[in-house]
Amino acid sequence: MTGTTVAEVVAEVMAEMAALEDPKMRAVNQRHGNDHGVNLSTLRAVAKRLKTQHDLALQLWETGDLRLTRFNDPTRSSRARAGR
Repeated sequence: MTGTTVAEVVAEVMAEMAALEDPKMRAVNQRHGNDHGVNLSTLRAVAKRLKTQHDLALQLWETGDLRLTRFNDPTRSSRARAGR
């Protein structure tokens, strides 16, 4: 993903999350109050690969897909944006 814009990375990450979606994991996650169908270990692996990218996290936040906020730099986040 080197040399690409944040918007391109957002599109790639969203496509990757869609490909990782599993109806069985969605059922498990919904029982735990989460609205996604991606295994948490897999989600953590994606976050580890992408590392902390605050600009990317802000763009992913705007998509409304909260599972993707793992790429955020918490030292640069505002409580207002986090909804607290």
